[in-house]
Amino acid sequence: MEISRKEIRDLCKEVLEELAQIHLRLDVIEKGIVPKDKMMDTQDVATFLKVTPRSVQRWVKAGKIKSKKVAGIRLFSNNEILRFIREDYDW
Repeated sequence: MEISRKEIRDLCKEVLEELAQIHLRLDVIEKGIVPKDKMMDTQDVATFLKVTPRSVQRWVKAGKIKSKKVAGIRLFSNNEILRFIREDYDW
């Protein structure tokens, strides 16, 4: 199957838009709009990273993201998610 130049341009545009959104989310954390020490649950992290909660659970199991369980709820610090994005997240 051959891909047209237009399809390649459209795909590149989508990728660049997604990267811009990721950078905006990082800026939100770094500038303190969302407190760095705020805790997020699995769904919050999944929504923030635009992945499924199952992906977050797999990263925890693989040791890529550290979390704490409190009353049966897995919690993540914003600092840990920021570290994960910078060091371990597969772009």
